[in-house]
Amino acid sequence: MPSRFFENVVHRLGSTKMPLRRHRHFLRPGKPEVGALVLVALSVLSAYFWWRSEVMNRWPTASGSVLACDIQSMHYNATRYGNRVEIEYTYDVDNRPYVGHWIGYWPVTESRNALPSGRTELLKQKGYPLEVMYNPGNPSINRLHDSPAGRRRLYAGATIIAIMISFAYMVFAYPQLRTH
Repeated sequence: MPSRFFENVVHRLGSTKMPLRRHRHFLRPGKPEVGALVLVALSVLSAYFWWRSEVMNRWPTASGSVLACDIQSMHYNATRYGNRVEIEYTYDVDNRPYVGHWIGYWPVTESRNALPSGRTELLKQKGYPLEVMYNPGNPSINRLHDSPAGRRRLYAGATIIAIMISFAYMVFAYPQLRTH
């Protein structure tokens, strides 16, 4: 009886031999895959900068004051380029003092601490008031200046355009490039 069952199974399957092992071959990544990866990375990077500029502008603020300031007039090819400011300041969060340091060109607009051009000398006064933005999770991480609204719009636009180009590439161009 068992041999009759086995014969029926063999008859249905067509053979008693085991099929050979099949090797699956994958195509190596080429230019289409690299293009897709670059577009996705560009989308993610621009989205990160957009998110970062939006989140950092919502940080709470604390009153601060200048401890020390050095202003250097920087020149490029003998024409006046601007004043480079190096400033050390203090601020209190929950009755705990923190010290911050900042180096760069002091903004004229689009910052809570902006000063009109030619008025950066005010920063040399010890105790000059500043508004400091700090990270609520770690108050030692701080900023003196907001991300300009224009930069936030630039990041938002770059993110939307990068996502649209990535989507169009993945849906329309990639399948065509991959088949050839």
